[in-house]
Amino acid sequence: MRPAIAKPRLAETIPRPRLPRLGNLPALRAALPPLALLATMAVLLWLGLRPLGTPDVVPADAPATEFSAARAMEHLRVIAAEPRVIGSPGNIAARQYLIDQIRALGLEPEVQTTTSVVSEGREGFRAGVVNNVIVRVPGTASTGVIAINAHYDSGDTGPGASDCGSCVVTGLETLRATLASEPLKNDLLFVFVDGEERHMMGSAAFTEQHPWAKDIRLALNYEATGSGGAAILYVTSEDNAWLVSEFLDVAPDPAAWSLIPTISNLFPDGRFDSDLGEYTQQGSQGLGFLYFDDPTAYHSARDNIAEIDLGSIQQEGGYTLAVARYFGNLDLTDMPSSGDRVFFNVWPGVVVHYSATWAVPLAALVTLAIAGLLVLGRRRSELTTGGLLAGALGWLLITLGATLANVLLWVVVRLVEADYQVWMVGSYQTTLHVVALCAATVAAVMALYTLLGRRVRQQNLVAGTLLASLVPLWVTSLLAPGLSYLVAWPLLFASLPLAWRLLVRERAMSDWVRVAVLAVGVVPALVLLPATLAPMTAPAARFQRMPRT
Repeated sequence: MRPAIAKPRLAETIPRPRLPRLGNLPALRAALPPLALLATMAVLLWLGLRPLGTPDVVPADAPATEFSAARAMEHLRVIAAEPRVIGSPGNIAARQYLIDQIRALGLEPEVQTTTSVVSEGREGFRAGVVNNVIVRVPGTASTGVIAINAHYDSGDTGPGASDCGSCVVTGLETLRATLASEPLKNDLLFVFVDGEERHMMGSAAFTEQHPWAKDIRLALNYEATGSGGAAILYVTSEDNAWLVSEFLDVAPDPAAWSLIPTISNLFPDGRFDSDLGEYTQQGSQGLGFLYFDDPTAYHSARDNIAEIDLGSIQQEGGYTLAVARYFGNLDLTDMPSSGDRVFFNVWPGVVVHYSATWAVPLAALVTLAIAGLLVLGRRRSELTTGGLLAGALGWLLITLGATLANVLLWVVVRLVEADYQVWMVGSYQTTLHVVALCAATVAAVMALYTLLGRRVRQQNLVAGTLLASLVPLWVTSLLAPGLSYLVAWPLLFASLPLAWRLLVRERAMSDWVRVAVLAVGVVPALVLLPATLAPMTAPAARFQRMPRT
């Protein structure tokens, strides 16, 4: 007889799972600080991109003294009905519409019909007959003229709603709102030029031939290389310190970074200033505005009223009306024109700006701060000469290596995708490619620093990188102060984690304290760099023109 064997109950066969408490998950707890740092960086990146947004559109039933993009849109539906290549039926129809609308406001426009000849350098000359529509609004006691310039012609590949129908309707709506307001002291001159797409023939003809051009003290101009996005102050006349400071004080929702005006002045032959350059070459001060989001619409059939962002027109109109009213009541006899301004957005509508003469003292402050950390680190035996040199050289090699990896990766993409062998303008449908290349760059830098970190102590790597970064800091501060903020402020804040590491004992630092210190250290880099560099993706070919002889 077999002995009875007791069968285990189900509850005894399968152990009851126990849900572990958070305190029993050291791996998860260790991962929380890095995840929090990544989340903080993502928020900072989002904040940095916010200035590229546009303001709310003022409705068509707003008071007559306000600029309304909704009202301007009614003009745009007519002007951007078809392409307006110089001499084409669409061009003629747009010109007649401008004349009719100006007359409807009780003013009589002048049509400057003349021959314009511009040099294209080695390529020869470009000549043609242009028809500029001009209207002058007299002031009560004028000390100079403020010119509002917009070109009404378009490219031959699309209806040109943004480039530059938006500019034209900005001028028309500003003219209407100005006439509905109290009269200004200074004259306003609205210049709707022809032939901009043919190497600025219209603005060249006006500034060189028209007698009113010599009275202009301040000129405004507009451009578009996309279908929307923030209308940024992308170019100014030289010695812009006073002009930019005054503009930023009165403009609603300004978006402005001194990077692009500085680059424009460094390479004047590139003609980033477009029509505005014709005015500044005659001695006028000037401001130029550009929106650039969605560059695939530029000079294509997509540059139409269905794609356009009315917020961009609202922002340009807000600038124009504010500038016209403010400078329209100033004494323009002797406008200050010395020095330049450094400026950059830190929040939508909030622009930090200071004299370019502060760039060198700021660089000196950053240099002294980093030098002090190096001395402190050496005294506390945290830093070594060999380690510092390895960190500095590593920064150079890693920068070059990441750049090379990026270039090679893009070469591979173009080899795989034949459609990318030829680009018409800008970055065509490459948003995901840009994100991927940025991610690849970050990954390459992290991987290379990880490898280097196996041989060089972390604090030496950080200190060496700060030391090597002093070179671009001083190059920009001395030669191009308008670019210096891109190095000075990120470098100053980046030194804070090292300072904390040297001043506080390692054991006294919790993981959350490290996260807080690192988060503070990356604030300027993530807030300033994304929005500053984004406008550089706008197609530079839009403004190419050889200097005239």
